[in-house]
Amino acid sequence: MNITSSPVIPTEVRPSALGWSNAVEEPAVWLGRQIERIPKKWRNDCAINLNLRGSMAVRIMFLAISLLWAASVYASTDASRTCSVTKPNGYTPRAEPTGPNRHGSKALSTVLNPEGTVEFRSGGPGFVLPDGSLMMKFPWWKETQDKLTITGRRLDAPAPPLRADVGASDDFHMVPTYIIFPTIGCWEVTGKAGNATLTFITRVVKIGSGP
Repeated sequence: MNITSSPVIPTEVRPSALGWSNAVEEPAVWLGRQIERIPKKWRNDCAINLNLRGSMAVRIMFLAISLLWAASVYASTDASRTCSVTKPNGYTPRAEPTGPNRHGSKALSTVLNPEGTVEFRSGGPGFVLPDGSLMMKFPWWKETQDKLTITGRRLDAPAPPLRADVGASDDFHMVPTYIIFPTIGCWEVTGKAGNATLTFITRVVKIGSGP
């Protein structure tokens, strides 16, 4: 019996003559690449079992586990693609050097990654806390004597609210802070100082075991 399968195209991704648009891999290519991420020893053990036993049931079980593995990875990467991150607007506080990662207004501003991603990787900035939360330094600038507060929520999945360690500062000065993300994902962050409010959306990712 011949079975014909049809590719499932993610929402808002249009097929093209050479593959999928928006830099999305074709399903077969993507699935093969994700299966390669399964620990090599486990894959080798399964391959030995398949060669020795030749059982169709074992083959089906290995394929099912591989598909589940790939699907879980695809779900996380697809969520990151749909995060509408905030791009820096270039605003620079007075007496501060300009840069493409500056963002905000005269009343309240901060620094963002131009690509909209807060990345935790080996050798990079940030910290992985004992509870698994991810902590990254964010400087803020405000032109008010009011205390800066920072809140935030994850947009693409349930998660505890983010936490922030806000340092002390005088008015018209930079405020050193650490933002603590409980999980990876798409996060909305809001800073407030008096009547001034600044909100941005950023994608948080961890590569490997992180810093």
